[in-house]
Amino acid sequence: RSFMSPSHFQRLFKKTTGVTFMQYLQNIRIQRCCELLKSTQIPIQEAANQVGYQDMKFFHYLFRKKTGVTPQQYRHSKQENKAVNV
Repeated sequence: RSFMSPSHFQRLFKKTTGVTFMQYLQNIRIQRCCELLKSTQIPIQEAANQVGYQDMKFFHYLFRKKTGVTPQQYRHSKQENKAVNV
């Protein structure tokens, strides 16, 4: 049975991917939330909860940091693009 300490895992993960595990997880969660905002009409808070964020203030901060816009702005811009593309 082999065991890897959390710190060793984190070092190997960053060396392999170029980002920390937490950054990777945040990127995956925000990408999934973007998909939900584009393809569903569920409330933003529910989308955030589905991808693992309970703290809406932190979620909004992180979403804006990663995408450059708020979740509401993101949804609105994607809905406009759908209407134009139809």
